[in-house]
Amino acid sequence: MFFLFTILFLLIIYIFESYLSFRQLKKHKIKEVPFILKDVITSKEFHDSQIYNEEKTAFGMIESFVDLIKTIFILYSSFLFVSWDSIEKILKFYFCHSEIITSLCFLMMNGMFEIIINIPFELYETFYIEEKYGFNKQTFRTYITDKIKIICIVNILSIFIVPCIIFIIRNTGAFFCVYIWLLFLLLSILMITIYPIWIAPWFNNFEVLSDGDLKEDIKKLCARVHFPLKKLYVMDGSKRSQHSNAYLYGFFNNKRIVLYDTLVEQMIITTNQNVNNNNNTEQKENDNNDCHKNDKILAVLAHELGHWKHKHTIFLFIFAQLHMILMLYAFTFFVHNDRMYEEFEFTKNNHKPVIIGIIIFFQFLLHPIDQVVHFLINSISRKFEYQADAFAVKLGYDRFLQQALIILYKENKGCLVPDPLYSSFHYSHPHLMERLATISNSKKKNK
Repeated sequence: MFFLFTILFLLIIYIFESYLSFRQLKKHKIKEVPFILKDVITSKEFHDSQIYNEEKTAFGMIESFVDLIKTIFILYSSFLFVSWDSIEKILKFYFCHSEIITSLCFLMMNGMFEIIINIPFELYETFYIEEKYGFNKQTFRTYITDKIKIICIVNILSIFIVPCIIFIIRNTGAFFCVYIWLLFLLLSILMITIYPIWIAPWFNNFEVLSDGDLKEDIKKLCARVHFPLKKLYVMDGSKRSQHSNAYLYGFFNNKRIVLYDTLVEQMIITTNQNVNNNNNTEQKENDNNDCHKNDKILAVLAHELGHWKHKHTIFLFIFAQLHMILMLYAFTFFVHNDRMYEEFEFTKNNHKPVIIGIIIFFQFLLHPIDQVVHFLINSISRKFEYQADAFAVKLGYDRFLQQALIILYKENKGCLVPDPLYSSFHYSHPHLMERLATISNSKKKNK
């Protein structure tokens, strides 16, 4: 029952995802700029965006198919049992067998298996597709170094977390779900605290924004909305990619802002180009003429501050915690289920490893529910994006936010003609025209 359920829903989800991707591919075949986009994007920019997203979507379909084949192979070949049994025999030979040590070795081995399978796809996407369209800036050496760092971090965390999980499940009875949830809650808070301070600088350089107009303008914006800014950094995102972003982090009154250097460059350079073009053609009434070089950056930050003001991050964190404890509670009914282990070949000596139960339940049996949760989170996220845009509009950045969004879509070659069904399942942000229209409507309501 458990095994057939897993296979059936894997196929159903794959077929549905493929259907969505085919719908989106049809949208990428459109050659002519839609009428509603003619005023914001050129034919060349539209064409470049279309072929980039078409290639990304097609590549994603190939990757999904390989992932399906890999998963079916793991299930039908008794890969989990064979891997566990092999590790167990080796450890027994060296007289160091225990469930905790076996579990750690098993996770490390399967982690390396996943990495080896995924590396060709990552290399192709990074060094061919992203390179082809001018986004990739990282070297092969940086890619390998990042991979080694990630493996080290994951394994270090596993050494601390896995023994705790096994001990809790083996020794705390039916209420182990509460203790494990508390463990992950503490871990989440710890990671939120240490990641920007200790882990992120391991991958990127964070420099304090130098004194100048931009720094002063950002401070004034933060003071205006009572955001307790303590530090303002610029991150070398261009070290790996030309994609741009900005984000906030920190607890209580210790808030920090991080700007990608690519964001600063794109916004300021584009503004200067527009102003020069306007001066050359004497189009003095154009919106960009009275646009200060920092206004678009401030508009993006006003949007991010909207997320903070509406407590979106806190809501999503609470939602994630509720989801986790519900799933852990459901796991209490399966962790000692003999039939579940038997269907996945773990029948020898009635041995039911905790880690195997976690993998079977969370990676395979819960997969359909995870898809529903992912769809729900995306729906909530899109609503939050509208709220954050409305906050920026109230601050008077409506025109500059629209200009910034257009630049971001152009520079990042964002999808300009998304299929409605595809976007509802895959996009955490509304598409460009939806946001531009909503910003205009918000501006009218505020008048």
